[in-house]
Amino acid sequence: MLTFSLKNLNIFISQRADGDFRQTQTVEQFLASRQLVAAEDQFVHLQLDNKDQVLVLDAKQVKSKQTSLLLTGDAILSHWQRGDRQANKTLISMVLGDCFPLIFFDQKSKNMAMIHAGWEPLYLNILDQVWQQMLGLWQTKAEHLLVFLGPGIRAKSYLVEKEPRQSQDPSWKKYIKKQPDTGLWQIDLPAFIKNQLFETYKLPKQQLIDCQLDTYALPKEFFSYRRSQELLAVGNKKAAQSANGRFFVSCRLL
Repeated sequence: MLTFSLKNLNIFISQRADGDFRQTQTVEQFLASRQLVAAEDQFVHLQLDNKDQVLVLDAKQVKSKQTSLLLTGDAILSHWQRGDRQANKTLISMVLGDCFPLIFFDQKSKNMAMIHAGWEPLYLNILDQVWQQMLGLWQTKAEHLLVFLGPGIRAKSYLVEKEPRQSQDPSWKKYIKKQPDTGLWQIDLPAFIKNQLFETYKLPKQQLIDCQLDTYALPKEFFSYRRSQELLAVGNKKAAQSANGRFFVSCRLL
């Protein structure tokens, strides 16, 4: 398991050796085995819908006796008020294949946000929705935010035969290119994300931490949905099943 920090926010990311976490309960069990979640903690899991629904989590939702909370959406923001005791007793998690986890921490309000930064949610403009809600709910500014871009399929690995429907969209054309030697279409999701953060939202570049990890290119470290589909296409069912797992991303305040 990998651990990263955005000052007061810890980020835990599983690797292939830790197991396949497509079942929600296995995430909580694994974290408990590592003593990262206690019996009195609230475990909040975001079940992805591959759309653009943004959820807001406040203290009222985690004051119940229920220790596990399953929500459906593709982004979640905490909305802790100063002094909320639940803030550092709540773990927020989601499970991914090749899509990117994009995580924000506000140094001013001590709130966090987690986005499923995949192809479809990004095209549906989920990043802008989250950004506007962060600024409004947290009363913060770009200079107060720290951002983490986690593992996912990088441009060198994201090659498709069929022209993506977004290729003619003015906001996407720069990040979807046809390779002259192979005829394949290359998609650069990290570049698209960074352009929005730096150029549109004016996030200072030094406040983004990019782990630079490519799930597709690191078969020993990560599962990869795309790799599994390519193996299946050439008839290697056993290897395809082995590659088609999920990794979790979980965050908690210190």
